[in-house]
Amino acid sequence: MPNYIQFYGMAKELYLYSYIYNDVAQKLIAQMEESKNESIVLRVNSGGGSVPSGWGIIAKMIEIGGVKMKVDGAADSMAFIMALFADDVEALDVTTFIAHRADMYVSSPEDQKWLDERNADIRKKMESKIDPLKWQDVTGVSFDELFNPSKRVDVTLTAKQAKQLGIVSKINKITPSEMAAFNERVFGLAAAVETSTNISVKQNIKTMDLNTLKAEHPALFASVVEIGIAKERDRVGALAAFMPIDPEAVTTAIKDGSELTQTFMAEMTVKGINANTLKKIESAAAPKVETTAVEKETTELTAEEKVKADFEAELDKKLGLTK
Repeated sequence: MPNYIQFYGMAKELYLYSYIYNDVAQKLIAQMEESKNESIVLRVNSGGGSVPSGWGIIAKMIEIGGVKMKVDGAADSMAFIMALFADDVEALDVTTFIAHRADMYVSSPEDQKWLDERNADIRKKMESKIDPLKWQDVTGVSFDELFNPSKRVDVTLTAKQAKQLGIVSKINKITPSEMAAFNERVFGLAAAVETSTNISVKQNIKTMDLNTLKAEHPALFASVVEIGIAKERDRVGALAAFMPIDPEAVTTAIKDGSELTQTFMAEMTVKGINANTLKKIESAAAPKVETTAVEKETTELTAEEKVKADFEAELDKKLGLTK
């Protein structure tokens, strides 16, 4: 985050015009520390970001005390939570807020405990500033629903609604000329912070292997497995249809993971035609022999059915569906 600081009388204005990540939080906290003996106005236009990074900023706001916030565009997610802890909040008539419970990537029981404690802190702060019944009346969502750990509920507020709930103390009307000046400042800051923000985003990207996906998102993992099994069974079934024509080629294709290509189908079709022609010739040349049909009950699988059964059993075993 660039060092954007302006002086207005006795107050110093600091800017948070980006998403909230580690480097942004560190620089803003450093600026707040440098300005702790002066009145601070924090101007915000942010879509939110990392909970630990945002909580670091909140901790500094509480430590310094008296930090005023002016929301110039949006205060979403973590930026909305910051507004709850500001000493005073002003907004433009075009300002919007998005509120939801704090959420983040959790990799250990300690992480989950920390996140649960932060949500308890946030709820306590909201209840101290906002009447729960009034909140539900305005938003249609109760605090219990908002902080339900099993689902994510987003609540969008206008500046007028935020003032009605007591989150905002004053709404400033913005004129066309002020809007033009505001846009110029926003785009200027956005261009300046683009590099640092991109770096922040890249630093916060996490890779996830199948074991992590299975452990942390079991429902999604199960869906992926189900889709994979369905596609694989369809592939095996399509190839196995040609088993009577060339069992060896079909078995090899199944084991190698080969797709049912047009070339393979054409080759099998030609082989099938040739085999049928040969059978007709042999049948015409062979002498007719009278035989008595004997009914025999059999439970033996055909070659095609055996290949499919063996494959499905092996697939289930690899996926841990059978022992």
